[in-house]
Amino acid sequence: MKPELQALAQELGLTDRVFFQESVPAREVADIVANADLGIVAKRADSFGNEAYSTKIMEFMAEGVPVIVSRTKVDSFYFDDSVVRFFESGNEGDLAAAMLDLMKNQEQRERLVRHAHEYVARNNWDTRKQKYWHLVDSLVSGAEFQPAGLSKGSTVYP
Repeated sequence: MKPELQALAQELGLTDRVFFQESVPAREVADIVANADLGIVAKRADSFGNEAYSTKIMEFMAEGVPVIVSRTKVDSFYFDDSVVRFFESGNEGDLAAAMLDLMKNQEQRERLVRHAHEYVARNNWDTRKQKYWHLVDSLVSGAEFQPAGLSKGSTVYP
């Protein structure tokens, strides 16, 4: 879609504000993420987008980049307004407002980054791997998996 998007930027007179980069090797992506001003994860709140967890959110959080996220079912389940800035999925005006809001509000960016670092510390691989291995072991052995802190029959994800 790159040629079509470039043509659209030209047609809208945005070539001085919208820039298209060439692909970069995977080893350079972490540095690019770490140097971003904002991380934006825009997904549709449709059947797939509502259920698909985006690891990009955690990557931005781990690098100390404030994140703007579409309000989808899965993202609303895992995150709240203390760690990400939500916008209404499919609403470009709301996305633009969220971008401007965060760019103009350093205190809010710093708060999001601080809370996101705490979230990452609670939910990174080193912290969660035992629970994951327990789940895999229970599936392989046929034993019933019971997540810590949930009563029998509880819904893990609505």
